[in-house]
Amino acid sequence: MAKLGYRKRHLIISAIGALLIGPWGILLGAMFTFSFRSNESPWAYAFDVVTFWSQVAAILFSFIKPRIAAIWMLLSVGVSVLIGLGFEIQSAYAPNAYHLNAAQWIATLPGTAKTSATFWGLPIIFALLLLNTVRRHNSPVSIENSTL
Repeated sequence: MAKLGYRKRHLIISAIGALLIGPWGILLGAMFTFSFRSNESPWAYAFDVVTFWSQVAAILFSFIKPRIAAIWMLLSVGVSVLIGLGFEIQSAYAPNAYHLNAAQWIATLPGTAKTSATFWGLPIIFALLLLNTVRRHNSPVSIENSTL
């Protein structure tokens, strides 16, 4: 069986990402956006833009520049995690804030893991696949074996 070329491999990965992550990101982004109240925190708006809408744009950009799109996706995940942490820290210092004890923190871990996988699992896998394709294309072995 013939090997797929670099361009075809990255287009297949981009197409699969567009089919899986695109609709999921648009659905979650729209649901998140339309659940906002009039007094919503700027943290929530920033989280929505970075977590959902930025990833949709990065997927579309992956068809043109896969390395930049992969880095964009990973930065989007990192920034959205930091925004989420910032929101939680700000909420913890709000007046009359409820503080969890150690057992309650442990009890929230399965739900936190599920939420993390929902928001960031597929985008991380997509970005790593794109980076792997780009890395293989730029490796010295693939340059030596390529035909001109």
